[in-house]
Amino acid sequence: MEPIDIAKKLGETISVSKEYIRLMQAEKSYKANNEAINLIKKFKKTQHILESTVNRNIDATKIRKELTALFNEIQNNRLIKELNDALNEFLILKQRVYESIEEPIKIDKEILSLNNRCKGNCGGCKK
Repeated sequence: MEPIDIAKKLGETISVSKEYIRLMQAEKSYKANNEAINLIKKFKKTQHILESTVNRNIDATKIRKELTALFNEIQNNRLIKELNDALNEFLILKQRVYESIEEPIKIDKEILSLNNRCKGNCGGCKK
């Protein structure tokens, strides 16, 4: 079996894991709840407003208080909490899978540094 075929099989196996199923159920519940969605939208909008005040000598105390209140409301929303918990659990699983894959195929950092291909961001040329 080729590595790509094995990777596809691994992806299929992960897609039926309890962690992934929990995440998909939490996402579905979240997306079906306008209150939770609107709470996140309002929080992000308020964050953006706060960020836009940084360089404009505007007193942001009121905005910060609103942001804190919204954050607390988000922390207490059971659907958002479940979504975050499920996401964190799934990300831990993914990290463990990646670490398990990487373990037998580690490449020495010195050897990796020999790869002098252009990365396009050093400023050494006009690219």
